[in-house]
Amino acid sequence: MRKVTPKQLINKYKTNNPQEIAQELGIIVLFEELGDINGYYNTAFRQKLIHININLSEYKQQFTIAHELGHALLHPKQIHPF
Repeated sequence: MRKVTPKQLINKYKTNNPQEIAQELGIIVLFEELGDINGYYNTAFRQKLIHININLSEYKQQFTIAHELGHALLHPKQIHPF
């Protein structure tokens, strides 16, 4: 599988908003209480999911979505709490 760069994703989807890119890729972003965890990526029934701590600032939420999007694209079969 060929790796996609962030610049390629931004050009393809005409946005640098990681939440919009995730949506375009069919990845569901869920905002929930996660305690000390900023976020994590997983799959359930072949659906890709990014979980984001609702208590983070908007900036940190977007940063975490971008981070988890990287996991979803680079190694989708692993789970990494961030």
